[in-house]
Amino acid sequence: MTGTEIQHYVETRMGIEVDSDEVLMAINEAIDMLGDTGLLYDTIDVEVTDAGQWYNLPDDFTYVQKVYTGRGEIYMAWEYRNGQIRFRSPGTYTIVARKMGKHLENISDSITDMHRLYYNAIKFYALAWMKENDDDNDVAAEKYYNRFYETAQQAVQTLMRSKAPMSWKILRR
Repeated sequence: MTGTEIQHYVETRMGIEVDSDEVLMAINEAIDMLGDTGLLYDTIDVEVTDAGQWYNLPDDFTYVQKVYTGRGEIYMAWEYRNGQIRFRSPGTYTIVARKMGKHLENISDSITDMHRLYYNAIKFYALAWMKENDDDNDVAAEKYYNRFYETAQQAVQTLMRSKAPMSWKILRR
């Protein structure tokens, strides 16, 4: 879904033309509001030379889910605090973390990293934002914000209950 499609949706619902820069701002705010409930994951490799030192993670990382050693084994001796991680022993580690969705740079850009189940939530947020911006006392804005939260929660529940194929690594000594 593109920002232009969301703008067209908002214009159709409101019955007026709206500023594309404002719609873009609303879309990006919606993506931030979804935060890590967008269930996006990324990995980063870290070379730890100084055990106990805090390492900064990328700004869009919100939650460390797992850490693996360079040999692919789960590593548990780490601490996470406020966007930083530290390890008890030196080595190479792969961090698997949740992250925030990417902002759109232009109204014509597509939302590429969010699951399409979130698209309606983003549309409702943009519509509520524009309604509120047009009239602070518009009760419809609150209704659309509520629909944003409900739709986002439904998307999370749907995606969380889907079962992914599992594989197990068996280590024998």
